[in-house]
Amino acid sequence: MKVLSIDQSLNSTGYCIWDNGLLYDFGVIKPPKELEQHIKLFHTITELERIIKEENISTIVLEGLSFASSSISVRILGAVYFNILILAYRFDIVWEEVTPTSLKKFATGNGKAFKEDMWKVLPEKVQQKIEVEFKAKNSGKFDICDSFHLGKYYYEKIKGENYVG
Repeated sequence: MKVLSIDQSLNSTGYCIWDNGLLYDFGVIKPPKELEQHIKLFHTITELERIIKEENISTIVLEGLSFASSSISVRILGAVYFNILILAYRFDIVWEEVTPTSLKKFATGNGKAFKEDMWKVLPEKVQQKIEVEFKAKNSGKFDICDSFHLGKYYYEKIKGENYVG
């Protein structure tokens, strides 16, 4: 059973693919900056669809919307979020949502943690794997990090299994 955990956004969507509880693959979807928003959305959803098909994904785990954000960013993230749910519907994939505060509290003990805090608690061997390809701060490594924590949350909190790495 393969699980796709997604830290979705319009500019840098981090994802992890899990195979029976083990991290299998990860990456970032980064549409070109110069594209209009609706084209960036199309690019992101098309790439997620490719991953879903190629990897035979059975479950999607994604971060819920943060309504503490500005109304413009909530609308944009809402568009990405609901397009992912449409993909789940089209391919008959089970999906789970984790609230941003719950994810941060699970990973760091603090529901208001920052991206850097989430990175610090990432297992060192996972940090090393990610930084082989995604070293810079703006490379998407923090988005992959969040998607890792989403997958770990899924296995430990939703499925009740221990993450073993």
